[in-house]
Amino acid sequence: MGLLKIEFSDGEDIIEGIFQAAKEHDIDYGTFDAAEGELKGIELISDDYTENAKFAEPIKIKSISGRICKQKDGWDCNLHVSLNRLSTNRQWISGEIKKAYASKEFKLEINLRDLKKIIDK
Repeated sequence: MGLLKIEFSDGEDIIEGIFQAAKEHDIDYGTFDAAEGELKGIELISDDYTENAKFAEPIKIKSISGRICKQKDGWDCNLHVSLNRLSTNRQWISGEIKKAYASKEFKLEINLRDLKKIIDK
């Protein structure tokens, strides 16, 4: 169906921006395929869902995955990242983002998909 590119300015809420884009573009289903830049003010849940973590400092995105899906009452978003903590000599962090803000400029690509075609297969 296409590719949606979202650009965030310094301090913009990433999750709110994703939901706003979903509403504006009436996203049915999309996967997060690429991101560039750094995030700050991050709150995430570890990949094994055993630990909550918070990081105030800017952290560089290494990889991103997940999806946004239209539900009856809005959208459901699962945004998973691998991060490289610049301040701690390459300590890697990964998990599901619950809150995060753009640091400087942040870019995100959503691969838009037709959910009906996926279900009908």
